[in-house]
Parts: sequence; C-alpha cells; structure tokens
Amino acid sequence: MFPVIRILEQALFPRRSGKRSRTVKMQKNVFRALLLALVMAVSVVGVERVDKLVAIIGGSACIPLSFIYPPLFHLRAAAVSRWERMRDMTLAVVGTVVCVYVTYGAVSRWGANDPPHDFCDAL
Repeated sequence: MFPVIRILEQALFPRRSGKRSRTVKMQKNVFRALLLALVMAVSVVGVERVDKLVAIIGGSACIPLSFIYPPLFHLRAAAVSRWERMRDMTLAVVGTVVCVYVTYGAVSRWGANDPPHDFCDAL
C-alpha cells in the first residue's frame, strides 16, 4: 500500500511535512489508519466474492498494463515508421475496448448469485 499512500498524501498534503509539525504528522497517521480501515472493510465485505473482485482488478488494471501502456510507450519512444505507429495505435485501441468490455462484464456480474461449482460432479 506504500505507493498508494505516498501518492494520496502528496495530493492531500502538498508541501507539508510531518518532520517539524506534530499536527501534520498526526493528520497523516489518521489518514493512513482510515485508509487501512477502508481496505480491511472492502476485504471483509468482498471475501465471498473474491473471484469477482479479482476479475474487476484484472479488467481495470492488468489489461492496461499488458495491452495499452506498452504500445503507447513504444509509440512515444521508438515508433519511427507509419506501420509502427499504426500498429501501436491499433493495439492501444483494441486493448482499451477489451479493458472496458472485461471490466463491464465483471461489474455487471457482481450482484449475481452464482451457485458454487462442484468440480467433483463434473468428473
């Protein structure tokens, strides 16, 4: 959680350090405790639906990491020919469509009560 806390603290406490001010230090500590409580609450509520939570995270975070960001980085850093630029843009657009589709599918199934699968009966 460290990167998330660092980014959020920089946004909430710009140019304020807890080294010299006990008030700022306590504000940051309270913020960290509340963020941890929020993460714990989400995990307690979502324990029954871990598979659906993983599907949402995979659709919204992993697909961009594998199909959207690499072609965009290549487009900015190394694409020279028209073919390379078109390939990178096509991959980024297809990755965006897949990201939206998979995330939408995972979110839409969140409330559905799927019966548990009994794999032993299938054998």
